[in-house]
Amino acid sequence: MSTDSPHGAVPHVLRESEPSRDTDSIARRISRLEFGTRRCVYVSAGFGGIVLLLGSGEILGGLDVLVAAIVTLVVLGVFCIAMAYVAFLRESSRLSAKLIEGRDETEPAGQYDPRPHHWYVAGSLALMLNGAALVVGVWVAAFA
Repeated sequence: MSTDSPHGAVPHVLRESEPSRDTDSIARRISRLEFGTRRCVYVSAGFGGIVLLLGSGEILGGLDVLVAAIVTLVVLGVFCIAMAYVAFLRESSRLSAKLIEGRDETEPAGQYDPRPHHWYVAGSLALMLNGAALVVGVWVAAFA
């Protein structure tokens, strides 16, 4: 059995439970993309919370290096989330335009592009690192 994957064939059980996203219908793909945009909004709200907690930086008791690291992670994380959000919206709009043109919603949506999801994961990781750095910084400042 030939496969394009260097890791061999996918077990039969996994193929039935998680179909390839390349086989999504237009309606299913739009649903996935809209869910992705909502997740981006939630992560963006988390970054807003980090910025509000950080305030003027006094919460970290003068740990200027940590403040700089957190601000850098916020900027990088928001960039990643913005890249994901725009890509999700662009693809959703493209597929919605196909439906407006009269295409059937059960038609295949085409090949799935995983890059927006990768941007989302990178932004989410930046948010987690921000939260951890902020908590560590607050505790260090409390005992300094």
